[in-house]
Amino acid sequence: MSTSPVFGLPYIAESQASPEVTHNAALNMAQIIAAGIAQATLNTPPGSPAEGQAWIIGATPTGAWVGHANALAGWFGGAWLFVPGVDSLGSVIAMGAAQSGLRVWDIGAAVLKRWNGSAWV
Repeated sequence: MSTSPVFGLPYIAESQASPEVTHNAALNMAQIIAAGIAQATLNTPPGSPAEGQAWIIGATPTGAWVGHANALAGWFGGAWLFVPGVDSLGSVIAMGAAQSGLRVWDIGAAVLKRWNGSAWV
């Protein structure tokens, strides 16, 4: 599957079967960024997430979040979805300089969080 290089948003391929699946995943990833997060720097996935809820993952994630340090995680359809996602080869895109400037609203703390290329500030 082809994806955007910085955030791993999935692209719909020409003549793709079930393009709505790819489109809906991209919309959910956009929602994670736009709707705000429930809490920042959480390392352990919450036990009972609500549909559409999102978090900033900490630097030492556990469980289903392993391998997604500092990324955003959202709960959709009974599964975790991450921003950034995966690249066109299926490898996880790590948070780094390419994502500098990404901003999300931390609903719980009522502050804007910004990725500076190496940390959420």
